[in-house]
Amino acid sequence: MGYTHYFSTKNLKGLELKKAQTKYEKAITKCNKVIRAYSLTHGGLSGYSAYTTTKQYKGIKLNGSQNSGMCEDFILPELYKDLNSGDFCKTNRYAYDNVVVACLIILSNELKGLFNFNSDGTKEDLNFGLELSKLVIGKKYLVPEHIREGRDTSCLRAL
Repeated sequence: MGYTHYFSTKNLKGLELKKAQTKYEKAITKCNKVIRAYSLTHGGLSGYSAYTTTKQYKGIKLNGSQNSGMCEDFILPELYKDLNSGDFCKTNRYAYDNVVVACLIILSNELKGLFNFNSDGTKEDLNFGLELSKLVIGKKYLVPEHIREGRDTSCLRAL
């Protein structure tokens, strides 16, 4: 096992799929901006999304590096219809996890109701990714409400 983020999509057809594809492309472009900004500032990323220019490739492939820790590739295809419903990415909390979280937050907000994610982490664990998306995109996104709050440590206060 390991620290993992899970994501799923809604299956669509016809005009709904075409509208979703347009939203998806815009969200992927925003994700690629976050990936590039993080890569240029902090380094520690691998995968073509860390090095190609925005829109050069319309999907995402991202991982950490040997120096900063790497686990599974975070991959999103070019087309919405090619997303695997019920997919996941295990990051083991390595530094690139923050970029993956930023992308998942962007996608869930830009494709509201069409793209959902969950995490082994709490809302507090997702804060850096949330702030990263806000810093680069300039838009305040929200963490999905179903992500649990941090652990209740009130029982530790008595110690």
